[in-house]
Amino acid sequence: MEIRFIKKSEWEQLRNFNADQYRPDHILTNKQYYDWQFDNVFNEQKDSYTTLGLFSKGELIGTFGMFTAPYNCFGRQVTANCLANLIIKKDLRSLGYGYRLLERASNFNDLAIDHTINQQAWPMFIKSGWVGENLKRFIYIFNLEAMRKLIINDDTRQLSASPTNPVIVRHWRWEPVEKFNENFDIFWEKVKNRYPITIKRSSQYLNWRYVDTNLMKYQIFAAVGSDGISGFAVFRTENVYRDNQAIGVKIGRLVDFVADAAAERFILGKVIEYGRQSGWDGLDYFFSGQNRIESLEDLGFFDGDSAGYASIPILFHPISTKRMHLNFAIKLINPELTKQPADKLYNWYTTKSDGDQDRPY
Repeated sequence: MEIRFIKKSEWEQLRNFNADQYRPDHILTNKQYYDWQFDNVFNEQKDSYTTLGLFSKGELIGTFGMFTAPYNCFGRQVTANCLANLIIKKDLRSLGYGYRLLERASNFNDLAIDHTINQQAWPMFIKSGWVGENLKRFIYIFNLEAMRKLIINDDTRQLSASPTNPVIVRHWRWEPVEKFNENFDIFWEKVKNRYPITIKRSSQYLNWRYVDTNLMKYQIFAAVGSDGISGFAVFRTENVYRDNQAIGVKIGRLVDFVADAAAERFILGKVIEYGRQSGWDGLDYFFSGQNRIESLEDLGFFDGDSAGYASIPILFHPISTKRMHLNFAIKLINPELTKQPADKLYNWYTTKSDGDQDRPY
């Protein structure tokens, strides 16, 4: 057995493996997507993807995608392994090969993080020293009747439409962003202490994640005042499909949101305003940590885990209830990090888009 990074020249073998283990039209068979995700701006290997492959006599029998990225950890920059898509050949999944890939991926850099770990793999992560939980989901409802269409065989009487609250303007301008520049790097250095542990939201990362991709169309806006940027939001529109047909329901997905304390409500209010003008029926936001909950509730968001709202699906293209939560888990690799409460999940800020789940299909 050999574990190593998969060479770019092995793409056909990798694509065929993903087609067999997932399905022929899965996103991981799309070379444009794969190059963007696993040969990204953080990849220093010219000849390989940042994906670990498990090989047996030259045959690819398992993969674990990852990329290395800088993280903010209580004001200090550390290096994280951002993991995704652990998969073992179907007839070999009870032989411990997944554990071997997980151990290799968890043994370099300062920390590791993974998102949306399936329930079959979750016990393996926990036994290997990982800690995790579900991301929080908050939901804003513009059109109550449309949102009720998304819930099948459940009581929708507990759902309510969100209130319409005026946006507090103060001294900020709401400006569209085409490209993240050095002003966002300056802003990040000012605001990063609000987010004890999170990926470093540098212009390099933000442009790769939200601008330099042809597969997803994001709307990006920033709150700008006389003293510079006070926050930004990244969101997109998703049409709901059932049986390959759009059902006329539009959902806004808020996938990233960073702000100083003063501008938090202003930015959320402007996202709501955009959604109302764009004909969204609902809006959701997945995240971890304690910041912004009060602001979300003040502006009319509902806790997605509360009665009624927990029945709203999270998959819309097509609509599905096979997964109703998004989780994340972390493991500290550098023992120096244990001197700070880095293993306390309330200190972490991660969102749906920090993993690999905000993707075209």
